[in-house]
Amino acid sequence: MYQKWFSVLSKMDLFQGIDATELNGMLQCLKPRVYEFKKDEYIAIAGETFEGVGILLNGSAVIVKENAAGHRVMMEILHPGDMFGEMAAFSGNDKWPASVHAQEPGTIIYLPPGKITNG
Repeated sequence: MYQKWFSVLSKMDLFQGIDATELNGMLQCLKPRVYEFKKDEYIAIAGETFEGVGILLNGSAVIVKENAAGHRVMMEILHPGDMFGEMAAFSGNDKWPASVHAQEPGTIIYLPPGKITNG
């Protein structure tokens, strides 16, 4: 099921050196949630419940945070193979620290935090 994204996932440091069969087995065990999003949709909103470490499989998005004056500050542009939410997963925080906004349609998988942090 997950092998269609192997070309993106295999280029990530997280999965480096893992062949397609092993990666598919690993993902079958982790049971990540696959989420498709539309352009201009919020993928995650700061302060909402953290869903897991996201990996952008296709499309593009930006991580944004509002400053004290209410202005949006772009923190990072995400491209296929980029991860987001890893700091929240390892901090034990159950809320998104920033928002993720889609720049174009795409797909994300969310790795469940409890299965990757033993939490």
